[in-house]
Amino acid sequence: MISMDTSYVDADGETQQARYIKKYISQPFALFDAENNFIVFRYADVLLMLAEALGESPEAYA
Repeated sequence: MISMDTSYVDADGETQQARYIKKYISQPFALFDAENNFIVFRYADVLLMLAEALGESPEAYA
């Protein structure tokens, strides 16, 4: 993974430098189609979904 530099103009009209990781660059075959389109679940979100699925129970609050 090589990080690359790019520049952009912010809301104040000043040019800013930004760095990004080349890992997420892809050439999509069609609109909204790319190989780096993957779902990410955070552990905290999974625990919250479990508690919501269990409803008002002691297990959900644990």
